Amino acid sequence: MIQQLLIQSREDQKLQRFTLRIYLRIVYSRKFTSHLQLKGLQNVVLANKDTFGLDGKLGNHDAKVEIHLKPGSQPVSLPPFPVSPANRDIMDKQD
Repeated sequence: MIQQLLIQSREDQKLQRFTLRIYLRIVYSRKFTSHLQLKGLQNVVLANKDTFGLDGKLGNHDAKVEIHLKPGSQPVSLPPFPVSPANRDIMDKQD
């Protein structure tokens, strides 16, 4: 399991270790009734690792979705949320 999550490029290793620690903290902080439940969760996460963003980048899932709105609802217009310079740098690197 852990070996499958490792990233080969050197610049991503630090971020990968951080992501892996978070993943392990989530998995092992819960009480699973069986080893099969834990294995099932690991399989789901690995099968969808792009969605969960285990490579340290934002998760991405290409799927067509349909959102049903209440009749008569209007679009919401909001200004962009401010982002700290540190977070902006991270976001720019992922493009």
